[in-house]
Amino acid sequence: MAILVNKGYGSMKEENQDLDLKVGRILRAGVWISLFFGILGFLWLLLSKEGLLSFQSLSHELPPRFSLTEFLKSLGQGSPDAIMMLGVVALILTPLIRVIFALFAYANRGNKLYLIISLIVLVLIFVSVLLGLYL
Repeated sequence: MAILVNKGYGSMKEENQDLDLKVGRILRAGVWISLFFGILGFLWLLLSKEGLLSFQSLSHELPPRFSLTEFLKSLGQGSPDAIMMLGVVALILTPLIRVIFALFAYANRGNKLYLIISLIVLVLIFVSVLLGLYL
């Protein structure tokens, strides 16, 4: 059985296993970062002067539209809600970072098929985010 070699860097199987390990690390790191900020924000909320009382005043109205400037302003002020939202943002960005990482890995290996597929996925994510923000 012949072993396929790509650009002299080792077998394709070894390269795929290496990519899988790196992608797994990225996904795990994203989940841990998200969990950290989620727990930190929740604990900050419990220790704040409102504490659990803020949960009693929750309304059933739709939340306001997401504003990056308001989010960053709240984060800069140390708002527990913004810290928890940072955890959610980290969790949302994790798959995006994975796609970007894979895109560069496939480009580096010269794997045109998966490079094109990764580009299509990245464009679809970008268009979806834009549509979600402006519709």
